[in-house]
Amino acid sequence: MSEQSYTYRIGGNWEPGDAETETADLNPADQRQQLCRFRLMSAAQTRRAMDAAAAGFRIWRAAMPVARAAVLSRAALRLREQQEAIALSVSNENGKTLA
Repeated sequence: MSEQSYTYRIGGNWEPGDAETETADLNPADQRQQLCRFRLMSAAQTRRAMDAAAAGFRIWRAAMPVARAAVLSRAALRLREQQEAIALSVSNENGKTLA
């Protein structure tokens, strides 16, 4: 698996972690296999992410059910379109094989 750079979605923007610490995600079935490396979020960045999520929830809660259903339908479509890549990623992260 190729090494990728991961970012966090905070308040509608993609940001790399701003903590000094970087960590590796290893395959639990073979700890020699590094799946990716990523920088962690600092405490301040985590607080901003939590504040943004709370604000987003207030907007979501106020949205009409039909509008929320449309968002969920689009999300389901994107998941179906990417199901093979997602299945491979999840199986590697959990140390499983694909059936």
